[in-house]
Amino acid sequence: MRSINKRKKMFAVGVDIYAPYLRMAKKEAIHDEYVLCDACFLPFRNKSFDATLCLEVIEHLKKEDGLRLFESVEAIARRVTIFSTPAVYFETPMFHGNPFQLHRSVYTVDEFKSRGYAVSCRGIDPLLRRKNSPTNKALKYLSSFLTLLFYPLIQRSPNLAHRFICVKYLDETR
Repeated sequence: MRSINKRKKMFAVGVDIYAPYLRMAKKEAIHDEYVLCDACFLPFRNKSFDATLCLEVIEHLKKEDGLRLFESVEAIARRVTIFSTPAVYFETPMFHGNPFQLHRSVYTVDEFKSRGYAVSCRGIDPLLRRKNSPTNKALKYLSSFLTLLFYPLIQRSPNLAHRFICVKYLDETR
């Protein structure tokens, strides 16, 4: 969010179920306001935001809760809803003592498309894609290079992707 809103032209609300993460975000002034809540039950009125961003969230929920998340974020957005999520399931450790960090599900391109999302496939990580993102800098550079090189192939073969970026336009003016 910090890179999206560098010039502070947008009002941004950060939501998390894990209070220490909200405190960290507040300390870094990433958002304008912070709300501690379950994202499946957002405490906002319908259509109260132009856009909702769920970046690396839905994979941490069981499928039935993920379906509730779709409804919750789409209800409060006026114009667009954006998700990013891993394209494959991989185990995650519990970071910072946060029990909500564990991955509980994975979504397919078809699941997003059936809900009206346009899906863009990102990243190719053929050796490490079933694990967390590479931590070695050389592997990160290799992964970035392969992503650029094979971008057209990844778009046609989502099973090679490491991440999905999913966008749903809600307004009819687009």
